[in-house]
Amino acid sequence: MDLLFERARRKAAPVEEFQWLGLMLFVAVPFPGTGAWTGAIIASVLGMPFWSGLSANFVGVVLAGLLVNLLMNLGLKYAIGTGVLLFIVSTVMWGALRGVKKSLNTK
Repeated sequence: MDLLFERARRKAAPVEEFQWLGLMLFVAVPFPGTGAWTGAIIASVLGMPFWSGLSANFVGVVLAGLLVNLLMNLGLKYAIGTGVLLFIVSTVMWGALRGVKKSLNTK
């Protein structure tokens, strides 16, 4: 169990910064190790309230399912393009969220 919790602590760094939104986005990414089980462990490690962690996991799983369904229905060529676009959008979004958080903390 210690190995599992240590892995969750390492993955929790970006989630720790934004709590609910971070956990939801983490679970919504359809990669191995970013699902609801890891999200539940991260919520527990971070001490998030039960309903907050549950709702973030639920919304993240629904978004991941919609994303995988969309990518499967687009076909390989469009799925690769969409994946690259989503990576760029998520990178810009995390940067913007960090900028907004920094500006709110300095006021």
